[in-house]
Amino acid sequence: MTFSLTPTASQPAEFYPSAKDLVAARKALVSILPLGLVYVVLHLAEYWAQDIAECAEGRAVAASDALDSNANICYLITKPIQQLDMENARLKIVRVKFTTVSHDQGWASDRSGQGTYNGWTWFEAAILRRTQVVPSIPALDEWMALASEEPINMDVEAEYDPAAEVKDAKGSARWMIQKNLRASDEFRQHTVTWEVPVGSASSATDTGAGDGAGFIERLTPGDCIAVVVRALYPGWCNHVQRVKVVVSYGLA
Repeated sequence: MTFSLTPTASQPAEFYPSAKDLVAARKALVSILPLGLVYVVLHLAEYWAQDIAECAEGRAVAASDALDSNANICYLITKPIQQLDMENARLKIVRVKFTTVSHDQGWASDRSGQGTYNGWTWFEAAILRRTQVVPSIPALDEWMALASEEPINMDVEAEYDPAAEVKDAKGSARWMIQKNLRASDEFRQHTVTWEVPVGSASSATDTGAGDGAGFIERLTPGDCIAVVVRALYPGWCNHVQRVKVVVSYGLA
């Protein structure tokens, strides 16, 4: 007997419920369960709507190619955060998952940190909010349209307005997603999941991953999530193969 892992015409495609599907499921379940329990069931089943953004354009982002050897490239931008206003239902973001496939330049003059995540190539997340830059919305919209098609610089010369970025509680406009393993030329896949409340399973020191504290709480309908590729200091280069972002929504 043989088994095939390759999808065939007879195998159904993976199903992702829409926001309307969530409302329909709630309506069906509330006839047999208390409303509070319905929300628990839907959450535990991870019956969530999803927005998926993915870019698989190979790109070497070298610090030496940027002003002050500080490379800052928007590699991927998501669709605007959804809003639902039907049948007394409201969407809430329950999870944002990032997948990166990348490596640095594969060497470092200082070998003391080799095999750790203490390097100078990494990925950041930014929340872009158009309403924060009303005077320059036409230019920002043009930049965001380009960013949705291909990686693009995040600098003034590229018509980017940093005022669009939402800041965290400490005044920073960026959230660390993932660092590359130092001095390794092997592509590695890292998956970073942010939820509310923030988990404590991963440590940026041990795994190179950020915890996303405050990120989901600051997202509002209409915002876009940007994944920014970073490389700092001469010689450092972030080789990116692929990035994927999955935003999951539940009912509130």
